[in-house]
Amino acid sequence: VHTCAGEWTWILDRGRVIERDECGKPLRMAGVEIDITARKRSELELKKAQEFLMSVLEHIPNMVFVKEADNLRFVQFNKAGEDLLGYSRNQLRGKNDYDFFPKEEADFFTQKDREVLATKRLLDIPSEPVQTKERGTRILHTKKIPLYDEAGKPQYLLGISEDITERMQREQALRESEQRYSSLVSQATDIIYTAGLDGRFAFVNAASCSVMGYREEELLGKHYLDMIRQDFRETAQRFYQRQIAERVASTYLEFPAVRKDGREIWFGQRVELRFKDHAVVGVEAIARDITARKMAEQALEERAKCA
Repeated sequence: VHTCAGEWTWILDRGRVIERDECGKPLRMAGVEIDITARKRSELELKKAQEFLMSVLEHIPNMVFVKEADNLRFVQFNKAGEDLLGYSRNQLRGKNDYDFFPKEEADFFTQKDREVLATKRLLDIPSEPVQTKERGTRILHTKKIPLYDEAGKPQYLLGISEDITERMQREQALRESEQRYSSLVSQATDIIYTAGLDGRFAFVNAASCSVMGYREEELLGKHYLDMIRQDFRETAQRFYQRQIAERVASTYLEFPAVRKDGREIWFGQRVELRFKDHAVVGVEAIARDITARKMAEQALEERAKCA
């Protein structure tokens, strides 16, 4: 009803006939009117809250589903779940895993569901395959948790699944690439190493050990200046400090080094800066033995002096 104050009020009106004439026509009625405005407002607020919650669920990019606890039949699905599995929520509601997935997958899903309901704890499944209708097998990261009734008994099971198929493919490709790189590095005849900003070796390949005459454990943690001939260390240190300070991505330097047995070797070395979050965290270097070339150059210089 519209009040004289210009507001709308909800009224619950109940009445009954208390007197009729000889023909049964109502003469008098008695009734009661109850102001239920507060209740209706609460109901509207609850409806808005439910609609908001459903809107949130619909826009979550991961699959969200709810199963009833007794027979594990689906009762709710969001849009992402429909898109992932390839079935509409109407097709899914009232069905269980065995209606859509291969028996082996359905057995696994059901086992995990029962585990969640029995332990009454959140279950995190980092990786599980699921056969979809149109997109083939996808890999999901799923979390499941029970939802309780007023008596504290599990009434539903809530699940949230993230499709991690592409991420796992990228990680696998990266692992394979790293394995190929590691294989190439280990078989390389050039010295390859990494060092932190403190100048100490963090990684050395097999050639580093064989060329310099050290075991791997002797080189790791050793400072790169310890490998350079004494009279050239200050020059090398200034060179690389300037590279780091000026963030020069790549530099080249030739220098004399000393093996463990004391024999001198000349190297031509390319040094690349290593970055993390745009900050320099160390260097990666490839060094090649140029001793023969240096000796030839020195011989030519001596001949020129004698000529």
